[in-house]
Amino acid sequence: MMLTNKGIYRMKRLYTWFVACCLFFVLPIYAQVRQEQAEIVVMMDTSGTILPYYDDINKRVLTEINSKFIREGDMFHLISFSAKPRHEISQKITDASDLSKIVSRFMLLYQLGQNSDLLAAFDYAKDFTQNLKTGNKEKILVIISDGIFNPPASSPYRNYSGEQVKTELAKISASIRSKGWKVYY
Repeated sequence: MMLTNKGIYRMKRLYTWFVACCLFFVLPIYAQVRQEQAEIVVMMDTSGTILPYYDDINKRVLTEINSKFIREGDMFHLISFSAKPRHEISQKITDASDLSKIVSRFMLLYQLGQNSDLLAAFDYAKDFTQNLKTGNKEKILVIISDGIFNPPASSPYRNYSGEQVKTELAKISASIRSKGWKVYY
């Protein structure tokens, strides 16, 4: 079934309304439960292989990120990746308009990338998190991906075997965790 531009527009409006409602009503309740501030980094796969999971990500995963992690006073960072990782937005959460900016940025991510270089993304996240000035904040890294590893020909990880990929992911994850980051997949 092919979606028209009008259908895509309607889906995006419905999604925006849904996420905005979740963000605006859930955030204040959750912020009362946990008082400590956090540095939150979300790494979002934008390769074409994640497209079949787009609805689940939007309805369930992003809502869970909001309800379990984002609170007033937090600093939120979004990294997208397909062939290469890319920093999308960094936003301090002070009110509903800040959440709206994050939702808008998520809406601009298209899962159309031909490649998925998960190792390059993890490597980027490691460097990104180590360069943040987090102080005593809670540190949270959330990875949203189908786990498919299909790097472009230009990737230094292109010829890695499945075992090498697992080993490298474990090594990079351990390095991130050793700096006090909680990593969620």
